[in-house]
Amino acid sequence: MTKISELENEGDVYEIEGIVIDVEEPKEVVVKSSGEKVKVQHIIVVDEGTVEPKLTISLWRDDVGKYKIGDKIKVKGVFERFRGEYYFSRLVR
Repeated sequence: MTKISELENEGDVYEIEGIVIDVEEPKEVVVKSSGEKVKVQHIIVVDEGTVEPKLTISLWRDDVGKYKIGDKIKVKGVFERFRGEYYFSRLVR
């Protein structure tokens, strides 16, 4: 298990455990490659007992609506950095 504060290598897969501090409203988007309409939602997670760094996780399709503020979660995802922010661009099962 890796702490959010220890994430380093973009493109690597990490498993983290953290606390959900924000849940955005789901949005419907169109996948460019297929034209399929799908739901996407972003949640923000931090290491337990901290407020920084924040990790934004993109939830797609069946993962949308699974989490609420205060939930303790454990997920595995692909780590990316964009404009200094931390992201899991997709979850790995």
